[in-house]
Amino acid sequence: MGRLAPIKSERTLKLNKASNKSESHSNKNKNNNKAKKLSFNEQNELDNMEQNIKNEEELLKEYSLQTQDPENSNKSSKLKELAALIETTQEKIDHLYARWEELESKK
Repeated sequence: MGRLAPIKSERTLKLNKASNKSESHSNKNKNNNKAKKLSFNEQNELDNMEQNIKNEEELLKEYSLQTQDPENSNKSSKLKELAALIETTQEKIDHLYARWEELESKK
């Protein structure tokens, strides 16, 4: 009978260890579901986001002013080119704002 007690104790210890590992794993998953930290590259991207948006908005303004230039008013190919640049630049700005919001939500 003295032999059975240590065996039960060993089993109990093993079960307790397994249970603790399971709880630890569960807690890690809970932490992972919470806000994740930004990676180095994401933080760098976020730090430069305002300047990138500002640069694109300046380009957009420049393209818009070029469409109003009397020299370009009679050049349909130039106006089409500028319209395409304006559209592409606006899409880029929209993407940058969406990305900025995404990165901010990860903080």
